[in-house]
Amino acid sequence: MPITFPGAVADAAHAHVREVLDPPILHHSVRVWLLADHIGRREGVDGIEREALAVACLFHDSGTAAVTTGRSGSRWRAPTRPARS
Repeated sequence: MPITFPGAVADAAHAHVREVLDPPILHHSVRVWLLADHIGRREGVDGIEREALAVACLFHDSGTAAVTTGRSGSRWRAPTRPARS
């Protein structure tokens, strides 16, 4: 079953994260959206708030894109910091 997002901005966000996130992190973000949407609908979230929720879920781990070890099945690793002097 294809996943649909609630509007053009959420669709664009999904297209963007598909390009920059490793598949496991992307799939995690989509699962977060599915759970948040289920809860949000129960709580009466709709319209622009629902779309904003989708965008937030899709982007919530986007900062990990630069610190993964590669595509396809890679593991997230914490960024290294320079030693303090």
